[in-house]
Formats: sequence, C-alpha cells, structure tokens
Amino acid sequence: MAIAVIAIVFGYAGLGLLVAIPMCLVGLGRLDPAAAAGTWGFRVLSIPGVMVLWPVVLGRWLKRGKA
Repeated sequence: MAIAVIAIVFGYAGLGLLVAIPMCLVGLGRLDPAAAAGTWGFRVLSIPGVMVLWPVVLGRWLKRGKA
C-alpha cells in the first residue's frame, strides 16, 4: 500500500514537472501579463507552485489558449 502511495505521489510530481517547465518558459506570460516581465529567478521560484497546482494551471493555460 505504501509503495502505491509513493508511486502516485512521484507520478503526480513528475507530471507536475512536465507541466511546470514549459509553463515557466512560455505559459506564465500568457496567463498573466505582469508575469511576462518576470525575471528568471521568478520563473524558477514558480516551478514548485506549478508542480503542486499543475491540473489547475494546465486547465487555465489550455482555456486561455482557446480564447
């Protein structure tokens, strides 16, 4: 049971990292115009937050892309 929980947590974190990297390189500026002028430090610091909230962030990014 513990191995399954650990696998789920690492899988979630892995998917979060896959979303966070392109989000920090391209998507932040598209979601928030103020973030477009953000420094690389800001983008690196936003990676853990995007990893945790990746379903919400990805949903908003995709929704913004359709508009």
